[in-house]
Amino acid sequence: YDAIISIGCIIKGETKHFDFISSAVIDGIKDLNIISNIPIILCISTDNNIQQSINRSGGKFGNKGSDSAEAALKMILVNSK
Repeated sequence: YDAIISIGCIIKGETKHFDFISSAVIDGIKDLNIISNIPIILCISTDNNIQQSINRSGGKFGNKGSDSAEAALKMILVNSK
C-alpha cells in the first residue's frame, strides 16, 4: 500500500468512554505513523450526535473522507520523491 486512510466516527454517549476511546484511537494512529513508512491518514470524526456525523461526511461541513483522500494522495507524492 502507498497510504492508508483510517475512517470512522465516534459518537459521544452518556459515559466517559467517548474520551477514552477517542484518545486511544488518535494515539494509536499516531504511533503507527511513527513506526511505519506508509502514511496513515486520520479520518476519525468525534461527534456529539449522529447529525454532526452526517454533516461532516458529505453534509453542510464538507466531506472529511474526500479531504482525507486528498491528504493521502499528497503524502504519496511526498514519499515518492
